[in-house]
Amino acid sequence: MDFKDIEKLVKLTDESGLTHLEIKDKDFKITLKKEKEQVSVPYQQPISTTVPVTTQSPSVAQPVETKADEKVKPDNIKVIKAPMVGTFYAASGPDVEPFVKVGDKVKQGDTVCILEAMKLMNDIESEFTGTVVNILVANEDMVEYGQPLMEIEV
Repeated sequence: MDFKDIEKLVKLTDESGLTHLEIKDKDFKITLKKEKEQVSVPYQQPISTTVPVTTQSPSVAQPVETKADEKVKPDNIKVIKAPMVGTFYAASGPDVEPFVKVGDKVKQGDTVCILEAMKLMNDIESEFTGTVVNILVANEDMVEYGQPLMEIEV
């Protein structure tokens, strides 16, 4: 089972009414569990779990501003979005330099961050070649599926 298959399972579980899914094979076992209160736990003020995080998190103002600015973004600014729900990590460890900083050049396929989902660390690769112009989430923030993570000027 590769990363894309796991990603599809996470998305299907998230979109469905399932709260538990377990798959066993000869070489692996994967268990997906969903708790109703999980999304609202990391935030400081009460929120509705049906509203996207980018419009409800008062502690991260940049994604909200970016959402409003998306209509006037130049064509050369591309957005890397979260392919799954998880915890955003800018570096591979607490004492390690971040994968990218604003102003860094990246190539398509370069690892730009890690998303932890269900204790699995998933390298997120740039879909674009260009320069990082904005990082929209802070280290260890919870992110939603499709939430903008960073902007790349191509």
